[in-house]
Amino acid sequence: MDFNSIDTEYLQLAMTGMTVVFAALTLIAVFIYSLPRVLAVIEGIFPTPPHQLPPENDEDERAAAVGFVLHHHRTQ
Repeated sequence: MDFNSIDTEYLQLAMTGMTVVFAALTLIAVFIYSLPRVLAVIEGIFPTPPHQLPPENDEDERAAAVGFVLHHHRTQ
């Protein structure tokens, strides 16, 4: 390949493209590296609420009772 025949405009375009990709990858790496620190600061400002147990639910017992009554009614 003859490098003397490559137009300088193409070289500038290639260098610009490589610079943009390098800058984008650098920003992504910095973001990933700093994410735990940023999340720790955010958690200090907005703490997570305490874990609450859901209220006791007796729907399963009601469903079993209704099923038993329907079964008993249909078998008689």
